[in-house]
Amino acid sequence: MDGAVRSGHKVRIGFYEQNHESMNPANDVLTEVHAVKPAWKPEQIRTFLGKLLFTGDDAFKAIPALSGGELSRVAMAKLMLSDANLLLLDEPTNHLDIASRESLEAALAAFPGTMVIVSHDRELVDRLVGKLIILENGKASVHLGNYSHYRWKHQAAAAEPEEKGTEEVLRIRRRKKDRTRKKEDQREARKRQRRVEKLEDDIESMETLIEDCEAKFADSATLDYERTQALSGEYEGLKADLKALYEEWE
Repeated sequence: MDGAVRSGHKVRIGFYEQNHESMNPANDVLTEVHAVKPAWKPEQIRTFLGKLLFTGDDAFKAIPALSGGELSRVAMAKLMLSDANLLLLDEPTNHLDIASRESLEAALAAFPGTMVIVSHDRELVDRLVGKLIILENGKASVHLGNYSHYRWKHQAAAAEPEEKGTEEVLRIRRRKKDRTRKKEDQREARKRQRRVEKLEDDIESMETLIEDCEAKFADSATLDYERTQALSGEYEGLKADLKALYEEWE
C-alpha cells in the first residue's frame, strides 16, 4: 500500500519508541525528565512525575536501574512535557502493570493535543480513541468511534441481510445500542471520577508543600538573602500550580 503524509502547519510531532534508546544512562528520573522542561522547578517536575507513579525517592532512581515499565513511564513523561502537539504512540502500554496503565491512560486523556496510537491493547483504544483507520483488502477507511462501536457496527452490518425488516431485530439492535451507550457513559464517568480523585490528591500534596514553605519563612532568622529569594520564588510557583489544580478541579 502506497501513500504520503504531509505535516500540517505548526504541527510538532513527538514519537514514543519501545526501545527507549534516547535515555541518558548517566541520569536519574528527575534529571532525565527535567532536561525536557528546564524552565520548570524541580518541585513541578516531581509533581508531574507523581501522576505517573514516581513518588518519593522513585524520582531519584538511576535510569539503568529502571524496569521496562518504569522506562516506559519516563519516556511518556518526557514526551508529554515536550512541545509536541501530535503524539505518535507505538504500543505505549507494553510492559506496564495495571496501576501504571491506569496512570498512563489518565495522563494521555488529559493531553490537549492529538494522538495517533498503534496498539493491540483494545481497552486503551476503546478509552482514548475516537477515530479508527481500518486497513482491509489493501484499502484504508475511517471509522468515527472507538473499537467497541466499530465491532458492533460491523457485526450489525454483517447480519443486516437476514435480519432486515423484522420488528424483533430492530428491538435487539436498539437494546444493544443502549447497552453500548450505557457502558461508554459509565466508562467516561469512572474516568472523570478517577481524574477528580487524582486532582484532589495533587491539591493536598501541593498544599503540604506550601505549608512547608510557610514554615521555612517563619524561621526567617536562619535564612540569608539568597535563600530567602529562592524560597520566595519556589513559594510563588507552588501557589500558581495550586491555583491551576483548583481551576481544573472546578
